[in-house]
Amino acid sequence: MKLLFCPDCGDVVQLRSAIRSCSCKAVEGRYVNDQLVEVTGERAEVLGMDSYSIQAGLTLVDVSEKRGPTIVAWMFPHGAEHVRRLGRKR
Repeated sequence: MKLLFCPDCGDVVQLRSAIRSCSCKAVEGRYVNDQLVEVTGERAEVLGMDSYSIQAGLTLVDVSEKRGPTIVAWMFPHGAEHVRRLGRKR
């Protein structure tokens, strides 16, 4: 799963095939295909989350604990092959 992060407003938006943007409209993005995403906005950051890690974490959640299980997430570098950066937002 890929997410779009806007450092200006702090929004994190799940990317889909339709264009989605943060609440301040500084960044936007979409899935082009199963692997590739396009993002617009100079400060757009793309985050990845491991769906299997999320599903496994859901089975380990214990409401008596102060903190839930750890899940795996990462940031895609600006030169990543799975991220097409289109530059400034129009």
